[in-house]
Amino acid sequence: MRGQELEDKDSIAVRGSLLWNATSDVTVSVIADYSQDRGGGPSRHAVDDPNQPGFGFITPNIPSDPRVNVSPYEQYADRDTAGLTGRVEWDLGAVSLTYVTAYRYGLADGRWTQAGAGSPPSITDSTLTQHEMYQGVTHELRIASDPNNRFRWIAGLYYLDEYVKRTSRNTAISFLPGGPGSTRDTLDGDNLFLGYSDTRSYAAFGEIEFDILSNLTLAVGGRYTTDEKDLHTQAVIFSLGQPGDLYSPAPLQSAYDVRVNQDWSEFTPRIALNWQATENILVYGSYASGYKGGGWQGATANAIAAAAAYDPESASTFEIGVKADWLNNRLRTNLAVFYTDFTDLQVELLDDVNLTLVVANAADAVIQGIEFEVRGAPTDWLTLFASGSLLDAEYKDYIDPLRGLDYSGNQIQRTPDYQYTVGADIRHGLTDALDLIGGVSYSYQDQMFWGPENSNTEDGYGVLNARIGVGASDGRWTVSLWGKNLNDELYRTSIIPFVGDEVSLYGAPRTYGVRLTGRF
Repeated sequence: MRGQELEDKDSIAVRGSLLWNATSDVTVSVIADYSQDRGGGPSRHAVDDPNQPGFGFITPNIPSDPRVNVSPYEQYADRDTAGLTGRVEWDLGAVSLTYVTAYRYGLADGRWTQAGAGSPPSITDSTLTQHEMYQGVTHELRIASDPNNRFRWIAGLYYLDEYVKRTSRNTAISFLPGGPGSTRDTLDGDNLFLGYSDTRSYAAFGEIEFDILSNLTLAVGGRYTTDEKDLHTQAVIFSLGQPGDLYSPAPLQSAYDVRVNQDWSEFTPRIALNWQATENILVYGSYASGYKGGGWQGATANAIAAAAAYDPESASTFEIGVKADWLNNRLRTNLAVFYTDFTDLQVELLDDVNLTLVVANAADAVIQGIEFEVRGAPTDWLTLFASGSLLDAEYKDYIDPLRGLDYSGNQIQRTPDYQYTVGADIRHGLTDALDLIGGVSYSYQDQMFWGPENSNTEDGYGVLNARIGVGASDGRWTVSLWGKNLNDELYRTSIIPFVGDEVSLYGAPRTYGVRLTGRF
């Protein structure tokens, strides 16, 4: 509703663990957690796209307070999550056996205005109401040799079974004149998308390590994964006009009921060579490949698009690096140089004909760069740190499947050229039993592009975070006051370019909280 404060959130989180030493060789642990979030959800507003002439289709600017809802629809973002994890470790002497099982549950309800503007100045009031329920169970069984042997190995099996139920309702009311077939007809209506997905993932993995010399170790491993996915998706059109009228706002062109299933398999190897040059300097080099499964679009304009799957994404990474400790372990420096080659990179695009976000596969892309980390302890109670990266990321061979445009050579979206974090942590004794704890950090990221066409950008920005509190000297409990985005930086976490506008999602404002931890 208009005037509603956004970005507010009330959170509760609880976590507990139990450890049982069943015998001298068997340990059992159980971890349970629960969290609850309630709030008005993120702020979303349209701003004029500087790359398009004239004013946009929705509204030329954000309101004076971007954290306030300007739509007639009430927004909310509620989430509940819970989990239970069990772990059994059995030392059999020559080998050890580990079994881990976990259950995750999630429930989320949210509603937000798609345009982030009421009408007028927008030509339509449009809201999206979503509900999602998640249940997932995992099992993992590992067997490993004695880690002190010159020749070491580990092997295991993994299984995941998850079920997701999701509903998404798109309601739009336009105040434009016109009847059936007009622009108003396109922007009026009420759609409901229902999706039911079931995923089963199986994997076998293993790795061997061999000390070629006392300070030179070779590691070779791999993982074979099979994903089986089933999806049942439905689209329903409701009437908002006179009896007998069926108005359907984009993206839905017609009602449908689609059932699809598919499976994908991939082997991902890894090889690494570690050289302990001195007691405090480790030099390493590695090659590894990764895999992200394929899937289907969440809400599409028609049945054909709903049944069309996008392919898995794979990546190969080469990395060399040095990790070193200096000055009696008071200074640590880590430096890595890497090169990652993507095949069928999954990219999110706006289908501006059907007004929906889709996932498509870019042909090839490369990210190469340098990452560094420095931590120093000039005193026993003060730690200084800095980390960051320098990146060169571009699409090697990419033809946009929606528009046929060639984006080869463009910078990969949402990938700034550089980013860094600097800060300090303190833990200073106040008494024999009580410590003063605190920390401050500043993170900055350079300008980046929101899409593969490299037209819509986000300027570079920095965020300041800090915390201060007290804790038991033995670490059994702490209580602290924390603040995030203390400089109240206004930055965007997502945009959708649409007919001369950038429909923008903004990051959280200055936020405070109290954190209490305990260990029993």
